[in-house]
Amino acid sequence: MGSSSPQHAEDKPRPPSATAPHDDDGAPTVLPYASGPTHAQSHPIRWFAISLCVYAATVYGDQLRWWAIFRPTQPHHYVAQAQAWLDGRLELNPDLKLPDLSPVDGRPYSCFSPGPTILLLVPVAILGDRIPDLLLHCLLAAGSVAFMHHALWLIAKRTGMSLNTDTLQWLTAFFALGTIIWVNIPYRGVWFLAHWFSLAALTAALCLSARGWHLGAGIAWAFAFASRAPCAGALPALLYFLWSDLRRAPSRRQAWRRAAGFAVGPALMVAFMAWLNDAQFGSPLDFGRARMHVASVYADRLEKGVFSTAFLADNVRAFFLDPPEWVDDPPYLISRHTGTGLFFTSPAFLCLLAAVRRNRMGGVFWLAAGLTLLPMLFYYGHESTRVGARYLLDLYPLLFVLMMLAVGSPIRWWAKLLIAADIAYTFCWLWYQSLRW
Repeated sequence: MGSSSPQHAEDKPRPPSATAPHDDDGAPTVLPYASGPTHAQSHPIRWFAISLCVYAATVYGDQLRWWAIFRPTQPHHYVAQAQAWLDGRLELNPDLKLPDLSPVDGRPYSCFSPGPTILLLVPVAILGDRIPDLLLHCLLAAGSVAFMHHALWLIAKRTGMSLNTDTLQWLTAFFALGTIIWVNIPYRGVWFLAHWFSLAALTAALCLSARGWHLGAGIAWAFAFASRAPCAGALPALLYFLWSDLRRAPSRRQAWRRAAGFAVGPALMVAFMAWLNDAQFGSPLDFGRARMHVASVYADRLEKGVFSTAFLADNVRAFFLDPPEWVDDPPYLISRHTGTGLFFTSPAFLCLLAAVRRNRMGGVFWLAAGLTLLPMLFYYGHESTRVGARYLLDLYPLLFVLMMLAVGSPIRWWAKLLIAADIAYTFCWLWYQSLRW
């Protein structure tokens, strides 16, 4: 007798039971996840509180003032753009003298993606330009930790993956404290705020997609894309869960409803961004980057284009290969100003090598990670990234799903050792560079 290969739990269609909950039209609702051997307990609120306290303490250690976390930011593109929109205009206030503007006929415009501006409209309407950006950093980063923690649990639950509480806690601790998420908290600026918005939105999109709430997942992904354009590459990961739910929909009508629900957010955001580009720069496809006035360190690079193969070698080195810099004082090894390679700042990511040969979901997440990374490899602006390879923050939600596949459950001792080393290295870097307790 021939034997058939076992089918992945995610791909097994399960008929709805007679007692399953029903939608308004009377069709039974198929639950968005399978009940598999997942024994972990999810505590997203607890991890949000822990992360928020650690990040707030980091701001205090950097500033040595307890009120520093509430101190308003200096005006930057997102706040200035939100104020301009609330005043009924698109051009920014020229009196602010902001860097990296894209002027058109003498009128200054922002070429940064508008997602954070949209989300800041209500806070700016209430507080004006007195937005505490470090508090925003802490809240968004802590929210990302909570979303990532719960997304891992939901993905394991719906796919029938083995995951215990110990493994989930170690992976969450690695995400929160063993990566450049922690060390970038005290850094101000429009670039860092864009990363925090995109990271929170993308982890939320993964969480909602794994839960089967595809309308919310589409909206969250749209804001991730509108904060950091490389997040568009994460779309296959979300479509994987959507396609699974479409196949198991009890009727074609419900399948179309789910697909249309997911598409609402991206369609509206893409339409808005196309209109904004056309209104500011004269074309729906002109994002204004090519005309941006940049610092002299980038001017020569920008002459080669916003994207060019000439930048590939520099970016690969900065992202993955550059080791830390040796200094004479403790902790002796610190991150380079030009960017320290991912496997040096967070060597626990070496565990990803164990996720190369995995199931179909692993292949989809590797594809999504590759598509997210691809435009950044050819981008002009990656020298002087300061703290590790911060541009790789867009990859983290995808990499941590692959980490869950790689480390196994129960988590292996060598994975714990690497994660503990990452957390220690991250704290040492903060202690040397920023913290003065």
